[in-house]
Amino acid sequence: MELEKQLRELFNEYLKSSENAFNQIHNILSPKVMIYLRKRLKKDEDIAEVYQGFFMKLHKSRGLLKADQPVLPWIYSILRSELLDFIKINKRHIKRVEAVFQEQLSQTTPVPSLDNTNAENSISTLLNDLNLKPDAIELLQMRFEEDLSTKEMALRLNITEPTLRKRLSRLLDAVKSQGKELRRNENEQ
Repeated sequence: MELEKQLRELFNEYLKSSENAFNQIHNILSPKVMIYLRKRLKKDEDIAEVYQGFFMKLHKSRGLLKADQPVLPWIYSILRSELLDFIKINKRHIKRVEAVFQEQLSQTTPVPSLDNTNAENSISTLLNDLNLKPDAIELLQMRFEEDLSTKEMALRLNITEPTLRKRLSRLLDAVKSQGKELRRNENEQ
């Protein structure tokens, strides 16, 4: 209960724009958040992304904490929400791209096994067949051949992560629709 009381007082100060209060909140929560995330995520860059997102969301939501609301459960709900959002976004993108590539590869070339060293060449050939712009091909290669995280890709391209995710999502939709068109053309021949 002491921690709850201490955090309540710090949040009250933080609402008055006290940078010192935020630093103290950060110092108290940081090790607890890291332990929570390390139990649930494997990659350090994923942990760092959720960690940073959590503190940003905490900052943006600080005015939503009600006076009669317990602080610790409120903090936990923000952390859990940020973690679940991260997991959903990553799973959705990975599954969509894998499904599109597998579908396209099965239509244009034999589906390579994961052990096949020609898999990267098949993906590159497929990307070239789809008439994508060089920057779109580079984006897909960074994600699937180099296996870079969205954070690493955003840093390399010097854009924000949300912008990168949006571009990747639009690109995957374009690949999917172009793949359907290629399949249609092949069936007509």
